[in-house]
Amino acid sequence: MPPQPSEPRRRVDLPAAVSTPSNMKHTRLSRRQNPQSLALRFRRFATRHTSTIPFIFLLIFLGLYAVNPTPSNPVHRFILLSYRLPPSHEPTTLNQSPAQYSKGPRDLAFVSFYMILLSFTREFTMQELLRPLALHFNIKSRDKQTRFMEQMYTAIYFSVTGPAGVYVLSRTPVWFFNTRGMYETYPNKTNDGAFKLYYLFQAAYRCHFEYMGIAVYLTHDISDFFLATSKSLKYINSPLANAYFGMFALIWIYLRHYLNLRIILSLFTEYRTVGPYGELNWEREEYKGPLANAITFVLLVSLQVLNLYWLFCILRVIYGFVRHGVAKDDRSDDEVGSEHDGEGEDEGEGEDEGDQAGHDKAE
Repeated sequence: MPPQPSEPRRRVDLPAAVSTPSNMKHTRLSRRQNPQSLALRFRRFATRHTSTIPFIFLLIFLGLYAVNPTPSNPVHRFILLSYRLPPSHEPTTLNQSPAQYSKGPRDLAFVSFYMILLSFTREFTMQELLRPLALHFNIKSRDKQTRFMEQMYTAIYFSVTGPAGVYVLSRTPVWFFNTRGMYETYPNKTNDGAFKLYYLFQAAYRCHFEYMGIAVYLTHDISDFFLATSKSLKYINSPLANAYFGMFALIWIYLRHYLNLRIILSLFTEYRTVGPYGELNWEREEYKGPLANAITFVLLVSLQVLNLYWLFCILRVIYGFVRHGVAKDDRSDDEVGSEHDGEGEDEGEGEDEGDQAGHDKAE
């Protein structure tokens, strides 16, 4: 039988979508190097780690300062104190005093940098340190975790600024909340480095009423520390929470009401009779007169009214505990709702964490 003629071979072209392993590897690398893909990955990372953006700004500032770490560097005013006065040529006893600093617009640069620094420390501490602590204490509700982390960070912050304020106050005529010392040396146009650092760190500025300001700041810093730690103990269901809250209430009344009312009372007595008092003088930077007296009174009374409202809330919590055996703070509807609906929130928590883990693996 004669052999059958073979059919001609037809050329089969691979579809464009089919690639060889080497092409696929090249495509995968090119996608990773795509600027849009990198930007998306960075945005997702920064969203999960909220301290990233402040940290980048800090690195930029510190890197620019490291190039020329001298006062001639414009970045110097952001990181270190400005307006240091030359050494005094007066008697030896005065020469032994700490270096003095005056005030000026460059102080605002210092405040802005440390606002970024505090933003970084807050986000890093809360997300990387305090969230694991919340999980350790079995706080599963996402909202309750957030409140716990905020209160714990507040306690950490004031555990630093509180003792620092006590140290600074002890080096002034205002120790121990001596209201007469607030006016004796007015106007306080210069201060030592520790005083200025503490004052600017608290974002205070100008007017030369620093001694009054530092006293008010300190009473709030210390009472806020005990408030934050009291709430934190409540969130972890500590057996010490109720007794600690009672101690906090006494500290609050002494610091925010007794001491601050003494400062307000001094506006009617020592403000006019101690130290210079007269008309407003912009050239000599003297503002201790009737107008400043009225403005200071309004500000301190407004603050005291706000503190009285908080005291009312505190006393209601104590009354509820003494009368009904329940220490419940109903200032926030959200907080109360989360306490009653905690189980529902806990159920969704696992889903949120699972989704987050899935995103991490996809990255």
